[in-house]
Amino acid sequence: MEIKALIEECQGYYQEPPQNEADTCMQVILPLLYASGYEKRDIRAEMADSAGKLPDYTILPGEPPEFYVEAKAWSRSLRKQDANQALDYANHNGKRWVVLTNGCMWRLFDNLIQDVAENKLVAEMTLRDGEGTAGFLTAIGKESVLADRLEQFAKEEKAKRMAAAEADRLRFGAKANNEPLSSGQGQDSPSTVGQITDEGSFFSALKNADTEGTRLEAVGRKLVEALERNRVLEPRFTGKNLQIRVKLPGPQHTVALAHISPGSGYWPAGEVWWSMNSSLRPGTAGISETVLDVVRKANKEVLNTFARGLEPKETVCFCLLDLEGKEADFVAALGHVGENLLSDMGNPENS
Repeated sequence: MEIKALIEECQGYYQEPPQNEADTCMQVILPLLYASGYEKRDIRAEMADSAGKLPDYTILPGEPPEFYVEAKAWSRSLRKQDANQALDYANHNGKRWVVLTNGCMWRLFDNLIQDVAENKLVAEMTLRDGEGTAGFLTAIGKESVLADRLEQFAKEEKAKRMAAAEADRLRFGAKANNEPLSSGQGQDSPSTVGQITDEGSFFSALKNADTEGTRLEAVGRKLVEALERNRVLEPRFTGKNLQIRVKLPGPQHTVALAHISPGSGYWPAGEVWWSMNSSLRPGTAGISETVLDVVRKANKEVLNTFARGLEPKETVCFCLLDLEGKEADFVAALGHVGENLLSDMGNPENS
């Protein structure tokens, strides 16, 4: 199958994900590698290296451009320890390139870079970006690797990442000086969130809680950007926390729907978790018990759709890294919850 058509087919797994790592490899990772030009004899599964360790896949075994692919389950976020594990294989055997993937996220590491794992990351693509993934897979494909074109691809992608990081720094640097998130004024503004006084504290908290380098911060920033574009939701920073608020009728009238709190309370150390706001109760801004039941159910469905569903103390929560590559889709789905809330509040039968 042509690679772009296969990518589109694999995107269907966002709705029905593979059940485990073995299924992810069989249904997504290996088909995409084959579509990239490799034959079965070009891919060796769990071939022990010189240290007796077992990379998931050795690509072009025995040939000069040999490299490794470390695979994880679709439902598992890619973590710092996964990158370190894959790079350890390369270090033991003098290999330059390492690919780490869970099927929906693909990352390329250059082991010639003398730095920590996150700074060896030179390219990454999410399967939702069809064109980008096609380019990534073509670059790590057999023809490209044998022709020694992978280095040029890595240089170009790293330059793009650095430029994007600088643009992000300048953008959020302006906000740190208490500039409004939106130039709009009044209740009709699509993103009226006032002044940002604690955004820096929130992102600093993400950095401090992060065991993945800058992964949590990057997800947090993309989430905030998506919230800014949503017509019914808005971000509100309080201390180190981020609230997701629904804009209700009336000037500056909002209600918190959910929140993100880095490294707090009884959550596992070093994780950032999402939970529905417990202060959303009947009588809040005219919300009835009937409306609240609908909102709770919808909010829970959204949260569990995008992540591992956990319910300590009846609060739906999950690691923020589970949203990686899905930030905009998550905000869109949560936005529908907000739209339904506004619609139900205006329905006399639900009063």
